[in-house]
Amino acid sequence: TIRAPTATLARLRVGELTPEQIRRWQAITESVADSDVLVVRRPDGQLTSIAGLVQGFGPDAVQFDLDGQTIPVPWERLAGVRFFHANEPELAAPRAVVHDSAGGRWLASQIRFAPGDKALGLVLQCGVTVDLGLEELAEIDFSVGTMKSLVDLPPLASSATEGFGFRVPVPGVDALFGPRVVTGTAGGAAQEDRGIEFLGGGEIAYRLPAGFSRLVGAVELRPEGQRFTPVVFRILVDSDVVWEVTLDQPHHSVSFDVPIRDDARLKLEARPRAEVPLGAVVLVHQPRLLR
Repeated sequence: TIRAPTATLARLRVGELTPEQIRRWQAITESVADSDVLVVRRPDGQLTSIAGLVQGFGPDAVQFDLDGQTIPVPWERLAGVRFFHANEPELAAPRAVVHDSAGGRWLASQIRFAPGDKALGLVLQCGVTVDLGLEELAEIDFSVGTMKSLVDLPPLASSATEGFGFRVPVPGVDALFGPRVVTGTAGGAAQEDRGIEFLGGGEIAYRLPAGFSRLVGAVELRPEGQRFTPVVFRILVDSDVVWEVTLDQPHHSVSFDVPIRDDARLKLEARPRAEVPLGAVVLVHQPRLLR
């Protein structure tokens, strides 16, 4: 069960729309408005908009104030509603991330539960209330606010290894072979393993946000076949090497926990120990910034 105050809603779409109707819906809902807008289905199938004020929702119709007169608009006539908010709603501070068995993630500002309840009551940051059945619950993570995933930061720079043997610059080689964000699973389907993969080596750099003191995670040499090339993996903070390991055992994870500082430049680099980096696939598991 999901309950949402209208102050938290931006758009509400009703029923299926054709591709042509979707284009019209997007044009209406993305235009500038200073009031609520009803998107109504005309008899010919076209969509039209009516500006006014939504006063309430009933089982059969939406109560809509049009120039001071309240009129009921049947649900079957509606394609949707665009809500006007003079000010952006303030988001409550998150307290936990709740994972459900279907892989969903709910950022909750409050969690309500009493002995005998068959569902967990979640109040999301925007004020929406969700009842999540206990049988749907997979995990509750209370580390939110104290941790940030490195892969959520935009990289400053990213490049592939120089060990492919190209004699001239090749357009697109960094996009094809450079470090990339990957998502797998660890410890169950609801727990994401979001990491950075290096194909044959390379480097990626980030600007660190304020308020975090440590970078933690793990790194692993993960070749696709039996043959592989050892790789030297380094973590640098403002050009200083703060951690280094030689990965010469495939599928063996090595953990790291290194100090960082505000606004520093962080660089992760993988350097194969061969000119042709055969099987030099490196995976950085769940790199996270901790306070």
